[in-house]
Amino acid sequence: MPTYRLVLAATCLMAAVAAGCGAVRAEKASSPPPRTAARPPRPMPDPALAGCDLGPDRLAELGATIRMASVTTVYPHSPPNRNQNLVVASRYLCGRVLAPGRTLSFNAAIGLTTRERGYTYGPTFVGDRVVPGMGGGVCQVATTLYDAARAAGIQVLERHAHGMRVPYVPPGEDATVSHPWLDLVIRNSTAGPLVVAAVGQANRVTVSLYGTEAPPRTAFRHEILSTTPYPTLRIADPSLPRGREVTVQAGVDGTVAHTWYVVQRPGQPERVYDLGIDRYRPSPHIIRYGVGTQADGATPADKAKAGQAHP
Repeated sequence: MPTYRLVLAATCLMAAVAAGCGAVRAEKASSPPPRTAARPPRPMPDPALAGCDLGPDRLAELGATIRMASVTTVYPHSPPNRNQNLVVASRYLCGRVLAPGRTLSFNAAIGLTTRERGYTYGPTFVGDRVVPGMGGGVCQVATTLYDAARAAGIQVLERHAHGMRVPYVPPGEDATVSHPWLDLVIRNSTAGPLVVAAVGQANRVTVSLYGTEAPPRTAFRHEILSTTPYPTLRIADPSLPRGREVTVQAGVDGTVAHTWYVVQRPGQPERVYDLGIDRYRPSPHIIRYGVGTQADGATPADKAKAGQAHP
């Protein structure tokens, strides 16, 4: 074979090998990297445990290491005095331990809402108005406990709806209290101890329930039957300069809501409980406007800030 044919054959062979290796390299480069075992997510710390110095060791001593439910509610524009009541009521509630079959009365747990016990004046519902009342705001703590009990599948023996809508939960999921007439009462319907952890932080409340059983799957279902627009009331205020307006109370529409509670336990058919119909009156939007002799010299930012004085 002539020399140039040998050279040509060798050149073609090397090109073919190079092309083949290149194809292999390209295929390897496009293949996905080997999979690695995913790390399980770290459990989020529970702020409610810090409310009464509960920790894993203490829960283990009590025999209640499973977090069955944890619910947080937030009240927008909650004033400082109301926030104080959230903190105090949560502190009295935190650390309660219920043996199987035992009940917890919210009113008995937080006690009388007196100044001597740490409470102060906060906004309360009276009819269709929001007025200052001692312990105003503790219903948010009661509502958070109620929703936590429902989330954990714990039996609720007594619960009452507010007369007007509250901004921190949907209609049908709130719980109002008024000692000694209206109470929230739950019963430990599990086979082991039930521990209540709670904490109030600024305008938010977190309630967690710890026990010995994995909780069922639960949910609320709602049907809004009707709504009533809220009225707007304008009140002349000589203490305010002309041109100044302050929102005293944010209006909320009245609502009639039908609520169901759904529970799904492992290996059992779904059960639906009819919780009935709650009727909430409309809460008027109340504005104080200035009729004083001095003209309003406030900046737009000042006016916006003043308009956030919600109860």
